[in-house]
Amino acid sequence: MLPDEDKTKEQLISELEGMRQRVAELEVSETERKRMEELARSRLELQRTISAISARFVRLADIDDAINKSLADIGKFSNASRSYLFLFREDGTTADNTHEWCAEGVRPVIENNQNIPTETLWWMAHIRQGELVQIEDVSRMPPEASAEKPYWKVRTSNHCCYRLPMILVGKLLAVWVLTMSCQPAGGVMTLVSFCA
Repeated sequence: MLPDEDKTKEQLISELEGMRQRVAELEVSETERKRMEELARSRLELQRTISAISARFVRLADIDDAINKSLADIGKFSNASRSYLFLFREDGTTADNTHEWCAEGVRPVIENNQNIPTETLWWMAHIRQGELVQIEDVSRMPPEASAEKPYWKVRTSNHCCYRLPMILVGKLLAVWVLTMSCQPAGGVMTLVSFCA
């Protein structure tokens, strides 16, 4: 290798470009390492959350308390503004918001979500098929959601919404709903896909 003073201008520029490329590769490598560490932390937190929820239902003493604490765990893990449960009545034509967890500063809406006729809910066909209903931006809901749009206009902090059917022995019992004000982190999608 020649000393720098014996190199041509082109050789020096070429070496400088090579060094810049290696620095850029190291920066990408460091960014990827940090992303992988965050993903590992998120998965570990998800495992802890699921373990806590599972243990709560195994040693069940109070079902309402177990549901409320589980909704809180899920809401906190996913950085949601609200995590709540709609229970279907026996005939399946009406739903009631039976349990709700809200982040600090978020006003509860459980009292306003009672006696909801399921035929007014555009997403029920998907839920009845056992499908996750994922809305990345409630301002761009489909036209069939027109009856629901006024509900979301007054709740402008909720931009994303996930609805997951809760089915037991082939019967649709409830819908778990998770709303948040930002695009979800990877942990949310891991949680939702785990539950689905």
